[in-house]
Amino acid sequence: MRLNTLDKLSQRINDEFGVNIFKNTRKREVVDARSVFCHIARHNYNMGLEAIAEYFERNGKPYDHSTAVHAIKMFEVVRRFNPRAEQIVNEVLKDTDQDAYAKYLIDEIILIASDHDKARIVKILNSVYVRSLEKKKAV
Repeated sequence: MRLNTLDKLSQRINDEFGVNIFKNTRKREVVDARSVFCHIARHNYNMGLEAIAEYFERNGKPYDHSTAVHAIKMFEVVRRFNPRAEQIVNEVLKDTDQDAYAKYLIDEIILIASDHDKARIVKILNSVYVRSLEKKKAV
């Protein structure tokens, strides 16, 4: 994971929540923002727990892998009680990384779409995939 991408992600989350996720505090809004950051880093960027902890450490926040585990687990609670959390994840990914945003959308569709809608989406994705393979062979 490129440090620049993480810096953009952390800055965007700080801006959206109006906090500094690296500040050594237990205030709810900061804890929620850290949880969103850890969730995105783990699930959308496939970062390891140690790598997440090291990123916080490099930015001055005492953190270890177990703290990252807790923050990731708490994301579901944050999502349930902070209506903006899901919207922030959506906006942050959309604005920072199209690949991660596409993965996020697919994961969300799997969770919430009807079987009929999933079948339509799979058909579209397959069509795009086949066209991409054909273009790749042509090059």
